[in-house]
Amino acid sequence: MRAMTGAPRLERSRSIATTLLLAEDNEHVRRLLRLVLERNGYTVLEAQSADEVLELARNHQGPIHSLLTNAVLPHMTVLQLEGQIRSLRPDIKVLCISGHAREALDRQGILAPSTAFLQKPFTPDVLLEKVREMLEG
Repeated sequence: MRAMTGAPRLERSRSIATTLLLAEDNEHVRRLLRLVLERNGYTVLEAQSADEVLELARNHQGPIHSLLTNAVLPHMTVLQLEGQIRSLRPDIKVLCISGHAREALDRQGILAPSTAFLQKPFTPDVLLEKVREMLEG
C-alpha cells in the first residue's frame, strides 16, 4: 500500500456502525490498513491468522459486515477461510487483498469467482472505494 499523503475521508454515514474483520499476517500492513479504515469511521477487528478470524467470527457479539483478508494466511487460503466463515456468518462479504494478480490466484484455486478482489499496491482512497463498493453491492 502506498504511503498516505492526506487522510482520505468517506462520508461518515456510509461507514458508521460497519464492522470489518481484517485478516493480515504482516503486522505493519495490518496496522496501516486498520488506521485507514478506522479514520474513516469503520470498526475494525484484527486477526493475523485464519484461526483468529474464525474465533472472532464465533465470539464477536455484534454483526461483522465484511472480512478483508490476505489471499493466503498461515495454514489456510482465502477460499478455505471463506467457506468456514460463511458457516458462522452466512451474510458476510469477503474482500481478498493480494500482491498477486487475480488470474494467478484463480489458476491456483485460491479464490472463488464471486470473491471481491483488490491487488496491492493501492492507495487509501482505492481501498476505501473498494470496501464501499463491496458493502453496497
